[in-house]
Amino acid sequence: MTSDNLHIHLDQDVFALDGFRPNASSQIKGYIQLYSESFPTWNIQIQLVGKEQIEKNTRVIIDDTFHLPMDWVAVANDKNVYRLPFMLTVPNNIPISCQVNRNGNGIYYIIQVYSKQTVIRQPIQFYKSFHHDTIPRRVFWGIAKQSINKWQYELEFPNAFDLTNANTGYLSIRLRSNSKNSAGCHCLVICQITQSVHTKGFKNQQNVLMTTSELLRQPNATWTEPYHIEFELGHPMLLPTVHNQGLSVLHSMQITCLFTKHGESDCVLNFDFPLDISGFICPSPSSTPTVLSASFTTNASNTTVDDKPSSVSSISSSNSITTSSDIQPCQMQKQEQQTETTKPNFTLKSIFAAIPFFKF
Repeated sequence: MTSDNLHIHLDQDVFALDGFRPNASSQIKGYIQLYSESFPTWNIQIQLVGKEQIEKNTRVIIDDTFHLPMDWVAVANDKNVYRLPFMLTVPNNIPISCQVNRNGNGIYYIIQVYSKQTVIRQPIQFYKSFHHDTIPRRVFWGIAKQSINKWQYELEFPNAFDLTNANTGYLSIRLRSNSKNSAGCHCLVICQITQSVHTKGFKNQQNVLMTTSELLRQPNATWTEPYHIEFELGHPMLLPTVHNQGLSVLHSMQITCLFTKHGESDCVLNFDFPLDISGFICPSPSSTPTVLSASFTTNASNTTVDDKPSSVSSISSSNSITTSSDIQPCQMQKQEQQTETTKPNFTLKSIFAAIPFFKF
């Protein structure tokens, strides 16, 4: 039997892993198709292999072998063609697929089918899905106590941006002053999404994926009618968030609120929140066959195998997911003291001097 006679078909080339159930599992479905002049009676083995590639070093993430029963089914109206359906179970907490640079650094998966003297391979990709409609939201609040106008703030955004169906994110902001002399106050809100790639614990690449700003001329009005800032996350360097020991991709949302009155600065609040970006983002591994070939052909001296499944199950993207009930006012006050700046040596007009679309 030659490889031309044996084919593997997956129901999907890209499979979603449930980010809300890291300790559960997902299923890969497909079938093996064989052209044979006689009814097949031999055994089939399927191997799912996942590897982390960092330069010339490769680490095996998962290496599971499945023995399929000989439940071949003849294809109707197609002589000498037989199919063997299969369903594989994959833990939801394996690292998702990604390629972080052109050198091939990333996490890749492949399915291999063994039959007699024949081996066929099929790339496969995994991504995390958090179901956009059910993603919990985070709420952060506090008071800028050192501000002249005693600004109270409330920031709200989801724990994760799932970009499977839309490349958009949002931030909701509420502001009000506890001072009676807040007339004429403005607030410039700047939001930035950053992405950093870490290999073996060292940050070696950082990108700003998105920057947007909004000038709130009546910030007090946002307390009863929250102001929503929507933004696109379509940067060509965008990667999904990856929580892994050797190679990881981390995201954060950086928010700056600059309060002024009649052009004079009152205070500046800076926030930096960890954020998960999930969904099908990176291209299919099938589009990078040279990388896959290098990833799955390595020297034994450079390869480390995780023998125990527990080493895989310890990796979970849910570690950064929190709910608003986990956030205590004392935590926000501590953060505020670290990030609040009172009376900086610049004015609102000087900041906007080089920004033509802001007019006073």
